[in-house]
Amino acid sequence: MAQGPNRFLVKLEACLRGELDEALNQIELFWYQKSRTKAIRDGDRNTCYYHLSTIIKRRINRIETLQDTNGEWFSESTGIKDMVREFFKKLYTDEASAYTPFTIPANRFPRLNNDEVDQLSKPFPGSEIKRAIFDMNAFKAPGPDGYQALFFQKHWNTIGNQLIQLALDTLEGREFPEGLNETFLVLIPKIDNPQCATQLRPIGLCNVAYKAITKAIVTRLKPILDKLVAPTQSSFVPGRQISNNIIIVQEMLHSMRQKKGSTGHMAIKIDLEKSYDRLRWPFIRETLLEAILPQKLVDVSLNCISLTSFNILWNGEKTEDFTPSRGVR
Repeated sequence: MAQGPNRFLVKLEACLRGELDEALNQIELFWYQKSRTKAIRDGDRNTCYYHLSTIIKRRINRIETLQDTNGEWFSESTGIKDMVREFFKKLYTDEASAYTPFTIPANRFPRLNNDEVDQLSKPFPGSEIKRAIFDMNAFKAPGPDGYQALFFQKHWNTIGNQLIQLALDTLEGREFPEGLNETFLVLIPKIDNPQCATQLRPIGLCNVAYKAITKAIVTRLKPILDKLVAPTQSSFVPGRQISNNIIIVQEMLHSMRQKKGSTGHMAIKIDLEKSYDRLRWPFIRETLLEAILPQKLVDVSLNCISLTSFNILWNGEKTEDFTPSRGVR
């Protein structure tokens, strides 16, 4: 090119520059996803900020030593992984040899009217699956499939029909594909410098297709939750705030302090440690049936809970998988 114009080399240079720009954009997006920050919306580019935030978060979540239930300390990676896996395997394993049916008092749940029952029994349309996908946060941490919701949102025209068919077959009870419900358990420290496994909070990372199925079920149940769930349960229901309970407790304690006379009151604080992890699946089925939910919807919900396997991610490394027999994620 120093001697004269060369159209081939000019086109080659333009092509190589385009490939370089694309590679740099992918590297920038890669570090943005690993850093788990939202600074990109403010115009920050692929600077050391992303790299430092990723390294800092990795160091905060990294655990080098841990203590078992007997008070023995483990510092080797293999020993810690085995100990943590056994702890959560035991936590999610039903210890009872046989299940004793729990007699739920009759008429505990308000009866649904015919319109509400018909709405719950209607077949799921493909539009609900699509809405579930596009309502997801595009950059949430991926599950065992390795994909974020962004992939399905950007390539919906290519893979949307296959994903809808998979979800509808599962929701109608025709099949539950193997591996659909595989889950990574990421352990997040509840406190600084945790010393035992009980101070780690397990967060489930599921496949995008599975999350679309469960979000469709949740969307179907949302309109009746306010009717079925008692008003004293103030969280997990749209329009209710858990802070309401705090205000009520403060008012109760204030009244107890101001009360005069020979008769007093007593308050008991109960800590239900890992209560969701110990829920027994037959009890869940009996409760859903007592609430007069359609049998097909109950079966699909129980499949989503029970047909699963766990892999614990310990400092980014997978442990051997195990199958739970109780609890919900």
